[in-house]
Amino acid sequence: MRMPPTRIVADRFVLLCWREDAAVLLKKAVDSSLAELQQWMKWAPPGPEKLDAVRARLAKRHEDFVEGRDFFYLILDPAEQIVLGSTGLHPRAEPGALEIGYWIRTDQTGRGLATGAARVLTRTAFELVGARRVEIRCHPQNLASAAVPRRLGYDLREVIDQDAMSPQGEPRDTMVWEMTADRFGGLGVGA
Repeated sequence: MRMPPTRIVADRFVLLCWREDAAVLLKKAVDSSLAELQQWMKWAPPGPEKLDAVRARLAKRHEDFVEGRDFFYLILDPAEQIVLGSTGLHPRAEPGALEIGYWIRTDQTGRGLATGAARVLTRTAFELVGARRVEIRCHPQNLASAAVPRRLGYDLREVIDQDAMSPQGEPRDTMVWEMTADRFGGLGVGA
């Protein structure tokens, strides 16, 4: 597979490879969304993080991107002054497959940003990177997250029983949504 671009411009947002100089913006987005993130995201901190920790995480994710290990993007407003959320193309499955993950800042939810970002990354995965399959995984009770692949025409491949731990340390199920390159080409999913 080929490397994805470090910057993708869409109508309502910009996807930008994580960079250390975005630490203040990312910290504001995460801090303002902690309660919601803690409900669904295992990585969510227990409280506001120190700016140095955010910078270090951004630097590590940037290094992962340029080294081709994992591809995290900030979702920014068109002026690139506000972090609206984060997304990514993650090579967690078999070769030729990528997983899209996403979260949206609490005060920006319900505006189609997760769907828009997942649509753009689905196109990027197939048309620019050369993936054969893309997955979106989420908790079955996270209805907002599960609505994204459904809107984009992904198929629900399976629900895996108790395959992961929730942020609260409880076993949880995972929905696995899938789009293949052949099916994507036939759908004409646009950005």
